[in-house]
Amino acid sequence: MEFKICDNCNMIFQYKGSGDVLCPSCTKKDDEDYEKVKAFLAENPGAGEEEIAGGTGVSMKFIAKLVKDDRITIKGQNNQGLTCKYCGISIQSGKYCADCKRKFALEPGAVRIDGTGMRFLRR
Repeated sequence: MEFKICDNCNMIFQYKGSGDVLCPSCTKKDDEDYEKVKAFLAENPGAGEEEIAGGTGVSMKFIAKLVKDDRITIKGQNNQGLTCKYCGISIQSGKYCADCKRKFALEPGAVRIDGTGMRFLRR
């Protein structure tokens, strides 16, 4: 059993061993906030970060985290200097540009993602 301190509220909790270091309460709140943002973007597809924050009550910091984690994309926005970790070019969301993702997928032993989102090691 591994215990950690929640990154958001500093509560001690039993860590499951993967993902963000968040207690169950903060994880639930993050999930609810993500659903708010997702619903808002479905109704307002061209919305920017400030408009999303104002319309949902979700913090700009959390919206930036969603963009960085590639959970949402905000079209037509610079995304505060978000760059590919490998080649350094400007990107809309995530950590890597499309070209680098393609390169990584072709390497031997690379992780492959099928149409269902399952991850498999290439052999």
